[in-house]
Amino acid sequence: MRLYPGRKVRFVGDSGLDDQKMFARIEKLGQEFIFRVSHLERIVEIYNDLLDRWETEPLQDLVDVDTVPYQATFQVLFNHAGETRLDTVHFG
Repeated sequence: MRLYPGRKVRFVGDSGLDDQKMFARIEKLGQEFIFRVSHLERIVEIYNDLLDRWETEPLQDLVDVDTVPYQATFQVLFNHAGETRLDTVHFG
């Protein structure tokens, strides 16, 4: 990317960015993303290291919100609709 040549940029967004076009665009740029998804029926590709291949799976089959512990919790300032809001973000 132009602003940070030689570095990966990680896009972090809410479920409004949970869109196949957005995923494809970021992938085309060779960057990374973390989005909160709202469509658990979405089909995603995951890499199976054991079988050395890409496989498609419904996202719901890969997510178990009851047993995945949060790995990091921090506070973030968000700007939306002209307001700045402080929120707590959990990554698991």
